[in-house]
Amino acid sequence: MIIVGLVAGAFGGMLDRDFKITDSIFYPSPVGIEGIDTATVDSIVDECRPNKRIDKRLECVNEHVSRFYHYVVRDDDEVINFTVLMQEGGDCGNWAKFWEYVGAQYDYDIEPVRIDVEKGVVAHRFSILSNQQGYCNVDQTNVDCFIYG
Repeated sequence: MIIVGLVAGAFGGMLDRDFKITDSIFYPSPVGIEGIDTATVDSIVDECRPNKRIDKRLECVNEHVSRFYHYVVRDDDEVINFTVLMQEGGDCGNWAKFWEYVGAQYDYDIEPVRIDVEKGVVAHRFSILSNQQGYCNVDQTNVDCFIYG
């Protein structure tokens, strides 16, 4: 029994060293927002800028977005900044504005799209970002790109 305890202790120590298990127990971070305190929209844009193709750039940004994405219904009149969006979430309109800002930073052509789901009551917003390489339909965490040629 002593040998089993020693082996289990050694194995547990290796797991803790490699995966920082005790840190995650004693210093938990909320799921889905790791690193949000240091991430900004501009830092994400800058990190993804080396990707030259529109699809690769936006997929890179989307990888970051998936770490903190959260959908929250908000009034259309409510104006939130990107920090609030990244920390607390937003609805399709907020996320569309996020993607339109990203597109503007890359000097892409931007086409906002609004679809009335229930006339005058409910609508959906997303964006189409494009350049000479192709275009991408960007809807919250869905990035569907089409490259010309």
